[in-house]
Amino acid sequence: MSPAGTQRRSTHRALSGTVPSGVRATLAWQTGTNLCQVDYRPAINTATEKRIAPTAGFDVSVVLLGSGIVNQVRKGENAGRELRHEFVALRLEKAALERDADGVWSAKLSLPPRPDLSAPQQAVAAWVTRQHQLAPIQAVGGWIDGGAR
Repeated sequence: MSPAGTQRRSTHRALSGTVPSGVRATLAWQTGTNLCQVDYRPAINTATEKRIAPTAGFDVSVVLLGSGIVNQVRKGENAGRELRHEFVALRLEKAALERDADGVWSAKLSLPPRPDLSAPQQAVAAWVTRQHQLAPIQAVGGWIDGGAR
């Protein structure tokens, strides 16, 4: 929630993360369609000014997160309590990144909303891995419309 008297930004349409080696990931989110595009730019060889070509491809995982979710517990040890949940994974998609002529790896993914669960605040996060690996090599994320700042 924003403190009284402050203003929120209307939307984050592009999010990016950079590490010192020049590696960069960008996530562009289209509000309303829940489509996102992830672009990944591997490091540049400073001697040749060309992007370093990996021996294998890359995968990207994108998660739509919900925050501010409240549940009223009816039974069990928490009966009568109100439970609050932050950063609940509402949707997770994974795709292979495809390389273009400039050495930029990209993918477009759709993360449709869940009809059975609504979240007053939403965020999106993405992480890039080497193909068929688990360890992330770059991550990016941020709030979508109405998210906490």
